[in-house]
Amino acid sequence: MIYILLYILFISAFAISKNSDKRNRSFAFFFLLVMMLLVGFRGETVGIDTSEYVSYYQYGSGDLDYFNTSSEVLFRFFASFLRRYTTNYHFFFFILSLIQFFFLSKAIDKFSVDPLFSVFIFFSYWPFFFFESLNILRQCVAMPIILCSIGYWNDN
Repeated sequence: MIYILLYILFISAFAISKNSDKRNRSFAFFFLLVMMLLVGFRGETVGIDTSEYVSYYQYGSGDLDYFNTSSEVLFRFFASFLRRYTTNYHFFFFILSLIQFFFLSKAIDKFSVDPLFSVFIFFSYWPFFFFESLNILRQCVAMPIILCSIGYWNDN
């Protein structure tokens, strides 16, 4: 139901902002914000690996044995840093989605001529990306960071 509502809102936003760059950017920001909130405040039962991330975040353990190895040091540090303040997994997912959508918005702002259309393309692809992001959380946070860094690489 929410997808249908968002598609209707996208079409309305296209009609309203077709001649205004400022409105186009405002609507693009609004839709990215809505998607960020949906990803950030999902439930523990959404996604196959979400419960493992919740277990790891809340208790520092889980069935994901590779958390106890020397790999992914930054992710382990980030989770333990946030765990010092709260063990609420919604906070953890929200901060990760905030990072993800911040870098995505920076990349869209840098590379796109029409930000609203870019967000629409992302949203149209998003059901696949969304379901994958629930299972490959760390990789889906890394992808927009890499995309954004390409622009900085080209500038220098």
